[in-house]
Amino acid sequence: MVQTMGAEQQTFDRIVGTGFSGEGDSLSTDELFEVLSNRRRRYTLHCLKQAEAKTLPLRDVAEQVAAWEFGKTVEGLPYDERKTVHTALRQLHLPKMDDVDIVDFDKQRGTVELTDKAAEANLYLEVVEGRGIPWSLYFTLFSACSGLFLFSIWQGVAPFGAIPKAAGVAAVVVAMLVSSVAFLVESRLHMRVGSAGPPPELDADN
Repeated sequence: MVQTMGAEQQTFDRIVGTGFSGEGDSLSTDELFEVLSNRRRRYTLHCLKQAEAKTLPLRDVAEQVAAWEFGKTVEGLPYDERKTVHTALRQLHLPKMDDVDIVDFDKQRGTVELTDKAAEANLYLEVVEGRGIPWSLYFTLFSACSGLFLFSIWQGVAPFGAIPKAAGVAAVVVAMLVSSVAFLVESRLHMRVGSAGPPPELDADN
């Protein structure tokens, strides 16, 4: 499990990305993880990927990021919360994202847009919910338990020795298929950065 530092960065286990590559201009996994280990930058990318317009005013991005961060509607944000996020994005986060070619940030015009590389990429957060475990750990435990289960059947260890071998294998296969489908559905609908609704980590908390 990849560990990140800071309370705000402990809501996900892994970032899985596809599409962040290009000849002579690839974004390494370490660079990608460093940029997206920060919550506000993840929220910013989620906002930009959701937007229908190619270019967004910084003000609109900052307001949406602040709304997610403080758990409010955009209309319900007080000035100080809007200002805090706007300043942080303008001075720190967007320049960093621009440096690694995730966004094109025009500081003078106050606009931001995704680069083609970022727009075409698919990113998934493996969210660690307070009530569950990450999928990577789930499948590791599933494999270990399945192996022990089948070993017990083959060796005749009570009470598993009474289970027919074919039935034991079939049970493991069905359980794996169900788990795989559940993982696929969740990852595509809820864990993808830019999917409908709030960011994946917020969706997992609700």
